[in-house]
Amino acid sequence: MGRPLEGIRVLDLTWAQQGPYATVMLSDMGAEVIKVEPREGELGRKVVAGAYPQPAPYFVAHDRGKRGVTLDIRKPEGRAVILRFVKEADVIVHNMRPGVMEKLGLAYSDVRAVNPRIIYASASSFGPLGEMAALPGFDIIGQAMGGIMSKTGAHDGPPMPAGAAISDQVGALYLCSGILAGLVKVARTGEGEQVDVSLYGAQIGLQAWGNHRTIHCWEESRSGGNGPPDRLRPELVVELCHE
Repeated sequence: MGRPLEGIRVLDLTWAQQGPYATVMLSDMGAEVIKVEPREGELGRKVVAGAYPQPAPYFVAHDRGKRGVTLDIRKPEGRAVILRFVKEADVIVHNMRPGVMEKLGLAYSDVRAVNPRIIYASASSFGPLGEMAALPGFDIIGQAMGGIMSKTGAHDGPPMPAGAAISDQVGALYLCSGILAGLVKVARTGEGEQVDVSLYGAQIGLQAWGNHRTIHCWEESRSGGNGPPDRLRPELVVELCHE
């Protein structure tokens, strides 16, 4: 039995974790993922350099099963190669800060002009709009700004990061889901799609229950201790079970 994304080609301009984990899931589903790196290799190859055999486990976790090419996309020749790839691709994914791809001449409009069916997926820290849009960030920033750190740890303790890179990983799940939805659209209509996901937005979505409780009931959830912060009160569980 074949995998569901066999025949789909993904051009992967991502680095570190949020973007690469989204594309490695596409690879696991059968897509051909072509990872573009600078000549010195992307950051994930150097995480805890010297502590582990190469390639680093960090890189393997997020980039296994991909094809690879080194390319300087800052140069006109590199941009031209990317646009040649785009003609034969179904998806292009990047996690540059908003504005960077535009400066490189690889904005959605530039890519769509070459391939109107393309799924153009972007991952960032804070999304393309607002005063923080251009700011860089990584997992711990997403956890802090998204509020999950304030719900982790002891009730009377300071904010604590989760034991896994939950901001990057949840952002990657949202990004992968958006790409899959875009592929469904292009299969039905022949039209491409633009997908945008942020670390901040993904953390807000992750805490949907607690956020809505705060908004609608003016009841702010507290740190969870050794359990989820928004666990149901025993009396509410009894009430729900008898409805």
